[in-house]
Amino acid sequence: MSYYMNVRNVNFILPKSKFSKALQAVKDGVPGKFWDWIDSDAILRSETLECVMQECRWSPYFDDKGNINDLMFDGEKSGDDFEFFKILAPYVKRGSSIEMQGEDGYIWRWKFDGKTCVGQEGRVTFK
Repeated sequence: MSYYMNVRNVNFILPKSKFSKALQAVKDGVPGKFWDWIDSDAILRSETLECVMQECRWSPYFDDKGNINDLMFDGEKSGDDFEFFKILAPYVKRGSSIEMQGEDGYIWRWKFDGKTCVGQEGRVTFK
């Protein structure tokens, strides 16, 4: 059974200069158990980071210099996307974040510090 989730807010930069290293890191991570929700062979055959991200149901958008500067999520959460972003974390600009909301109202974000990705629970408070 899948879980629906939507992007609430994205502040995400992955510099073009780091695409090849990020692509190789994802390919090296394919044997991990969390990959059962995607076509691992398609990841291994992918020649670009963009193709890998799309296979993982994340559509990247690019600025005029070719850096990834925005993301959209396409599909249902049927695997562990957090593991995917932990692999990309060393290549993502420090201070980047992806804020999500699940079908049940649960809010979380993935925050990048230039080395790792940390999951944080969220809450909306009205005053």
